[in-house]
Amino acid sequence: NLTSDELKHVAEHGKIVFHTSSRVAIFAPQDISFGVARMHEVFREDHNYEYMVFRNEQEAIDWLKMRT
Repeated sequence: NLTSDELKHVAEHGKIVFHTSSRVAIFAPQDISFGVARMHEVFREDHNYEYMVFRNEQEAIDWLKMRT
């Protein structure tokens, strides 16, 4: 239940904290959580960071296990 300003703050914080290449999978089965997670994905965009939002938990796990 974050506002868009709070979401931007969280995204900016992640850019400062995570300096190495990383992957994050978000499992968000409900429409509202999926939409909010996608907003965060846009705010968090970074070349050293892979972020994907999934509605299916197993797809999220499989994506995390994939080698880049």
